[in-house]
Amino acid sequence: EDEIKKEEYKKEKDRYIDAVLSVIEPSSQTYSYLYAEMLIAEGRFHEAIDRLKVNISKPDIGKNTYAINCYILARCYYNIGETEKSLTYYTISAINDLEIPIYGYKSLCELSMMLYELGDIERAYRYMLRSQRDIAESNHMGSIQALFKMVPLISSSYETEINKKNTQLTYILMT
Repeated sequence: EDEIKKEEYKKEKDRYIDAVLSVIEPSSQTYSYLYAEMLIAEGRFHEAIDRLKVNISKPDIGKNTYAINCYILARCYYNIGETEKSLTYYTISAINDLEIPIYGYKSLCELSMMLYELGDIERAYRYMLRSQRDIAESNHMGSIQALFKMVPLISSSYETEINKKNTQLTYILMT
């Protein structure tokens, strides 16, 4: 049932993007990153990357638009398996989100999950806590859903890591 809803949501999102693209100025930043989203939906990640790199190199780009473009770039790199570049762009996007501040962001959540996947549990946990606090302030539904997925995973791993360190410390102190 969840897979059916996900597919319906994806189709609805694609229709929305198509509708918006048909009415906004092709030279606008919004058009540019929505077009990149369409390319991603079609699995054309390298084309999306090329387009997004042009976007972020423009001198008149605002911080929020820059953060959005970097977030989408990070997702592209993640999907083609370029972890380091993905981490870099999630980080850049998160920094810009935090400087604005935009509390409905997803960059820090995604960065937290990537760090968790890479075994950097402590940083993942710190970033998750920051995301949790900011998302609670904003009540942004998309971010709340992302947070619900990551909190149990990262919290449990963090507790395990702390317990392991405490056990090691106890052993060292007792010997």
